[in-house]
Amino acid sequence: MPLVFYAGKLIDVIGRKAGAAVIFTTCSVGVALAYGLHGQWPLTAALLLAIFGVSAMLPVLNAFTTELFPTELRGDSFAWCNNLLGRLGYVVAPAFVGIAYNHVGSWGPVIQATTLFPIIAVVMIYRMLPETRGRELEDTAAL
Repeated sequence: MPLVFYAGKLIDVIGRKAGAAVIFTTCSVGVALAYGLHGQWPLTAALLLAIFGVSAMLPVLNAFTTELFPTELRGDSFAWCNNLLGRLGYVVAPAFVGIAYNHVGSWGPVIQATTLFPIIAVVMIYRMLPETRGRELEDTAAL
């Protein structure tokens, strides 16, 4: 968990896009390895990566959300994106994972398949969002 406190600093130093790539990839690798490795130390290392990645995703997404909306719309926009649309995944994802488990019959492959989604998110971030590093908050909404 202490690594999560450095997520904000990481995205400030290397940029939002590169920071998202590092954090989301770390999450995907950690989760995939956690459901594929055996033994105490390899599993512990994989879980450390997974926990860091999962926990550090939210600061990255929050940074993008707050930086890309105009000041006068920022509060409402953040509420809609984060609290309404963003929380939908918290409700829907467990149901989809459960349905996939019923078809596959094992948790490992099902959870490993979910690691594709953070990679898709990184691709979408690079293709659709501007880099906000080094720009003032008031200037980023005009991007």
